[in-house]
Amino acid sequence: MPDDTPPILLALPDTALRTLLETLLMAYGTKVKVALSAQAALGMMEARTPLAMAIVDSNLPGVEINHLLIRARVACDSNCRIVLITDTVTQNWIDRLGEGLIDDLILRTEDSEYLQLRVRVALNAQRLEEDLKGLRENLENRTKLDCLTGVYNRETILTL
Repeated sequence: MPDDTPPILLALPDTALRTLLETLLMAYGTKVKVALSAQAALGMMEARTPLAMAIVDSNLPGVEINHLLIRARVACDSNCRIVLITDTVTQNWIDRLGEGLIDDLILRTEDSEYLQLRVRVALNAQRLEEDLKGLRENLENRTKLDCLTGVYNRETILTL
């Protein structure tokens, strides 16, 4: 990954799970930030330094998890995926997925291979979204500029 790629926040109090995911992410060349409490996680999210993804434990101490997720969604930019690790899939979590408050759910009770697979899928989805954003920007520039000269085309000049 390029050096300018934003880090992934691991807000996981469970040492074994955090170590497993941190090792996996670092093996992919991803920068990782760790938060052990809700306050630390929110502090990193609200610092306005971009994050590629936030992997948050539903058992994170320090604040009610729905409140944390709402504040996280507001604090993180639209490119930051929020992945929740939870013990069970409840209707509450399904509703939060539908609302766009979280982007994915991962069950903590699954084996480590499954967890690794789901994190790899989340990383790939994040990278595809970044690629799509770049392609959209490129297309937008191509529609505004003349191919030969590189200056604004007639339509863009009339719009301006």
